[in-house]
Amino acid sequence: MGKCKILGIAPYAGFKAYFENAIKKRENIDADIYSVSLDSAVDLIKTLDLNKYDAVISRGRTGKMVQSVVDIPFINVEFSGYDILRALKQAQYSGKEKIAFVTFFDLQQNVKILSELMELKIDVITPSSPANVQEMSDIIKTLYEEDINLFIGDGACVDCVEEAGINAETILITSGEEAMDKALDEAVEIIKYKKDAHGKNSFYKTLLEQSDFYMALFDKDKNIVFSNLFALSDGCELHKNLRRHISKIFLDTEINSIEHTPYSSYKVHGKKITINENTTYVMFSIKKSFSPAEKKNLKFETVDLKTAKEHISLISTSESLSETWDKIQTWSTTKMPILIYGGAGTGKKTFAYAAYSISKFNTNPLIVIDCSNMDLKTLSMLFDDDRSPLYENDYTILFKKINLLSTDLQNKLSYYIANTMLTSRNKIISTFTGDAQSMISSNSFSKELYHQLAGIPIYMPSLSERAEDIPTICRSFLTNINQQLPVQIVGFEQEAMELLKNHTWEYGITQLNFMLKQLVLLKKGQFISKDDVSTLLTQSEFKQIEPKNSFMIDTSKPLDEIVIDIINIVLAEEKNKQSKAAKRLGISRSTLWKKLNG
Repeated sequence: MGKCKILGIAPYAGFKAYFENAIKKRENIDADIYSVSLDSAVDLIKTLDLNKYDAVISRGRTGKMVQSVVDIPFINVEFSGYDILRALKQAQYSGKEKIAFVTFFDLQQNVKILSELMELKIDVITPSSPANVQEMSDIIKTLYEEDINLFIGDGACVDCVEEAGINAETILITSGEEAMDKALDEAVEIIKYKKDAHGKNSFYKTLLEQSDFYMALFDKDKNIVFSNLFALSDGCELHKNLRRHISKIFLDTEINSIEHTPYSSYKVHGKKITINENTTYVMFSIKKSFSPAEKKNLKFETVDLKTAKEHISLISTSESLSETWDKIQTWSTTKMPILIYGGAGTGKKTFAYAAYSISKFNTNPLIVIDCSNMDLKTLSMLFDDDRSPLYENDYTILFKKINLLSTDLQNKLSYYIANTMLTSRNKIISTFTGDAQSMISSNSFSKELYHQLAGIPIYMPSLSERAEDIPTICRSFLTNINQQLPVQIVGFEQEAMELLKNHTWEYGITQLNFMLKQLVLLKKGQFISKDDVSTLLTQSEFKQIEPKNSFMIDTSKPLDEIVIDIINIVLAEEKNKQSKAAKRLGISRSTLWKKLNG
């Protein structure tokens, strides 16, 4: 550890001598010792360079004053039992019948016990410890008037008797070798502990600064307490991003996020840490994620909660989806995987965003992975690279257009999900365009992967199947369009809305939104009229709903044949999609097949 450098402040000459003698016996201590009066101690401290000392040692009232102005360890040389005993022994031979023991420290109990052990025949008065020099002087004057003319105490007591000009004797309680040795032992122990702690702190600080683990610590005023992010080229930008979360963390205790800078992306975990009841910080641990270029190649993006919440109204206000929405709300606290399937443009992504918004995991990021044009290298990197968000827990992962994965990639994804426990660590949502059961039956989609992802299967009907929702959807889109474009359209005439409700939308909600933007840009008034809609529909490739064929059922046929006729009618209406026909008829697909091939 090396030698300890100690500053000694001696309130009387004898104390300095004891101090010097004790230091001579120790090879591990160097000391500068000054003998000063009570009034001069603080002035002396102001003239010294305290940075070169490891600790300060002093005694009594002088020590208290010194301790109040130094910020390095302070050790007080306490009055030992031997010190008090020596002073009482001196008083015993003084011939005085009444004496007073006056110090700034509470020694009443010690004095009483030692007086009884010595069987002193003299009366020893031990008043309560004074709070300051003036109070000590007043106590001494009062006791002197009560015929006490021998005072035992520290240097302050001796000074007060002299300054009062009274005819009384004094005995100074001196510190012996045992008290000095005890103080020096304590000083060495404290200095060693402090140096060890400083060494450990320096070690950890150096370790953090030189490691690949990044951390930043902020106080409640968003000031940086510690950070090794400055080593990063975008450290300043990242600090700015982190500060946005501090107020929320002080309220919610913990957050996960993915922060983007022009150069890279970072996975961030922030939490509140409390050192004591008055000191609280926010600590961020940061891991490098994929760069913007890598992220683009990996076909994934991060969606924030604010963006996702914008989709809730389109789902929660839907009459046809009310039961489904209630079901999702019930399961919002679980990690049960959700598979959303249906035709193109039915709002599957909208439903997925809305489901994430109400989930208990919405304080963590939503990661959207586009499965279109996914290859084995990309899929492997998402699961094998520890920078991937798939390595985290309690995230929401959306596999978009999962039906577009090749058979080999479906099997690979199924393998990864099973071996990384992805569905138990994170909330998994998938969107599937088309009829999953038909693809499974034709071996074009993995049955195993389907069961891994379809904990809660959600069917999204086409826009034509939920025409009653079109007015609500139009109003929501119109509000957004009014905010995005320099227009103010109030709404639709009734006949215009009926035209919109009675048309097919081959590309669903996306197509409807595109048409509304065209209507708004062409419209000069505040209401969209029937003529506006009719003109645009005529000029475009939008298709009107074809009237359903009128089938005549021959009731003279046997019941089995009538049933087959009804099945054929429903199949024709559902464009020969057996799963949809079976659903409408309230029977299983296998039962439907048996009846047709009976």
